[in-house]
Amino acid sequence: MIGPFRVIWNHQSVNRDVANIVFRVMERRGDTGEITRAMAHIDQLLSIDPIACSESRADHERILIVEPLAVDFEFHEEEKIVYVLRARYAPKRKK
Repeated sequence: MIGPFRVIWNHQSVNRDVANIVFRVMERRGDTGEITRAMAHIDQLLSIDPIACSESRADHERILIVEPLAVDFEFHEEEKIVYVLRARYAPKRKK
């Protein structure tokens, strides 16, 4: 834990999401290490200041994008807990 907030990843859904993302990247012969690096960076950012690094969404959810991942999460300030709910593949768009 780096910052004052505890980050909890919903392992069942996030593991499934990340496994699918890694499979897609491998099919395209991409760098799967970028997924691991993005997850570590997301964990760090959310543990330090989940509000400053993200955008609000409906129903108390927020989104954080660290290419090539986007995560949806809930932030519970009173408990100092961040729940990561889902992960999606969000690579930089080619121009």
